[in-house]
Parts: sequence; C-alpha cells; structure tokens
Amino acid sequence: MKDILGCISGLLVVISLFAARAQPTDPLDNWTPIGASIGGRGMAYRDGRFVSVGWSTNIATSSNGVDWILVPSGSKNYFLMSVTAGPDQFVATGVEFGAQTPLILTSSNGLQWTTNLLIIPPRLYGELWGVTYGGGRFVAVGFVDDIAGGSLAATSTNGIEWDLVPVPIKTTPRCVEYGNGVYVSGGGPIAMVSTNGRDWAPLASVLGCSGVAFGAGQFVAVCSTNGYTSSNGVDWTQMRLPGNSISQTYYTARYANGLFLASGQAETPGGLLVTSSNGTSWSSHRFGSNAVGVIRDILHVDGVFYLADNGTGKIWRSGRMLPASRPQFTGITHANGQTDLSFSAEPGFHYRLECTDHLNSPQWAPCGDRLFGSSRNLTATDPQADVPARFYRLRTD
Repeated sequence: MKDILGCISGLLVVISLFAARAQPTDPLDNWTPIGASIGGRGMAYRDGRFVSVGWSTNIATSSNGVDWILVPSGSKNYFLMSVTAGPDQFVATGVEFGAQTPLILTSSNGLQWTTNLLIIPPRLYGELWGVTYGGGRFVAVGFVDDIAGGSLAATSTNGIEWDLVPVPIKTTPRCVEYGNGVYVSGGGPIAMVSTNGRDWAPLASVLGCSGVAFGAGQFVAVCSTNGYTSSNGVDWTQMRLPGNSISQTYYTARYANGLFLASGQAETPGGLLVTSSNGTSWSSHRFGSNAVGVIRDILHVDGVFYLADNGTGKIWRSGRMLPASRPQFTGITHANGQTDLSFSAEPGFHYRLECTDHLNSPQWAPCGDRLFGSSRNLTATDPQADVPARFYRLRTD
C-alpha cells in the first residue's frame, strides 16, 4: 500500500493505492465459448456496450460480454468486416452487395444503426475491410475490383460525413491501425502507411499481413508464420512467429494490458493464439481443446479478452486478468468545492474513485462517475469535496 499526503487550499487529502493480489493461473489459458451466431469478423466496445459484426444481416451486442442478442443491421445484403469505437459512436464497415458499393454503418448505442453507402465510379465493385479510430479521425480501408486493381480509403472526423478517396496502390487492405502519428494498413500483397488516412505510401517489405497492432511504442504486423515490427510504421524488421505455414495462418493482432496477442486459424484442435510482452518473443496458448477456430478479431475490456471466431460463429471469452500496471495519482486540484484528481490508467479498464471523510471508516463511497480507460491518463472528479478532510482511493471494477 502506498499513501500520498497533501494539502490543497486547507483541504487535507490522503490518497491510498492498494496493490493487486497475485493470480494463481494464467487467464489466457482459461476460455469459455459464447454463442453469437454471426460468424464474427470484428468487435468493439464503448459506454458499457459490446458489439460484434460479421457475415450476417444481424449485429450481435451485449451489455456484459456474456449474454448477447442480435439486432438488425438494416438490410438483407449487408456483409460487415470490421467495427471500431470512437468518442461518440460505433462505426462498422463492409459491403452492400445489392449496390456493389462500400458500406459504412454508424450507431451511438450499438442497437440502432444508420447506413452510409459510399458511391464509387460505375462498373467498379468496392469493399471496406478495416476501420479504426485514432489521431482525431476515423479511417477505413478497402479495395476495388477491376482490371487495374487498386485500394480505397475513407476518412471522417465525426463518423457521419465521409471522404472516399482512391489509393493508387495495387493491394487488398484488410485492416488498419493507428499509432505514433501514422496509420498502417495490412493486406496482400503489401501493406500501406499514411499520416492522414488519405495519402498512402506502399510498404513493399511488409508482405501479406492481415493483422496489425500498436502498443508500447511499436507496431506488430502478423501474417502466416512471419511477422514484422516497427517503431515508426515505415521501417520494419521481420520476425518469426510460433508454428509452421502448412497448418496455420495469423489473421489478427491486438495490444492490450501490456501484451500483444496474435490469432488466426490452425488446422489442429486447440486454436491458434500467441502472446508477447515485447512483440518479438512469443508464447503459445490454447483457447479450446476441441476447437479449430478462425479468429478474425481480438477485443479487451476490464482484463478479459474476447476472440471473434468466424469459423464457428462463437465468441471466446478469457479469464480475467489484473491490470498490467496499477493506477498512480499524478495531480490534484481543488476549487469551488470540487476536487479533480488526475491519474495514470491501464487502457481497457474501468476505474472508480472512492472517498471517505474519516480514514478509519470501514465504508468508502463512490465519488463521481465511473471512468473507462480509453487512454493512459484520466481525471476523476469529486463534485462534493468542500469538507475539512477527504480521503481517496482508486478501484478497478
């Protein structure tokens, strides 16, 4: 336990942080299948709502990550490949087969969805396979199917109004990730990189990768058995992933809670799942003793990882992990009866500020709103702190 003692404008504040207890087993070796029945290809989370999209006219959604329901996407011809969460809404991308045009769906709550069909020149068939939010904008990537071939990108600052731009690079983008001021899109035969989501440059050295993750200051791209790492998204180093190319393919990667995760399809039971703390040294895990699985996306919320299985239509849910780092208060301000407390956070976890007026009191009450770690720095507010003394602590829900 660590205590910080401070005095703010006559208000005595003691902040207590409690160390987490050790976990007896690895939660990533403890997986439960959940039936979602949509052939999931993408997952996202915001404001207490889980969303999963896939090869279905429905969208799966949940308020707790365990019990899922299906809601209509809006058409019998929608096929969705990816979904992401921004500050105000979800954005899903795919294709509308009837119109043969790229498709974007938006929703503020994950239950009701609005359609945006992006018109491309006649006689072209277009699909948007990947979407992400970062750098203050949504960026989606895809491709057109014609003789010349080529890629597509779409950008938006609000998720509603989109700018669709052709990209003169002959590849099929499958995913996109943001980090260190750039967007990296994996695909085949090559990857692409952009600083603004509109203007792209080819990454000829990054071949055939379907999954890209960013965390701890570096990108990781995963392919069949090979992978690549980069600190800036431009210069890449090849690495070896566990397994062999005959029986497996890596489709997706994610960074969360201090770990890179990569998954995809293996021909042998037990699933294909590997983890790394540094992006170069990897350990293998099993997510189902009798399952083969075709994992297309990975999501992390509150120490639990979720795998979208496009092969079985299930969602695999891991055991719960503790935060990789405990929160630390970094600043306190007090004015007009209100106290604001800044602290470091582990993205993907919910935090609750608790307070009491007496340090020896057995009861601690919630102060302010429950916060979700969308970044590594959060601020909690106690709106009723005009008392002689106030003691605070942080709790992960």
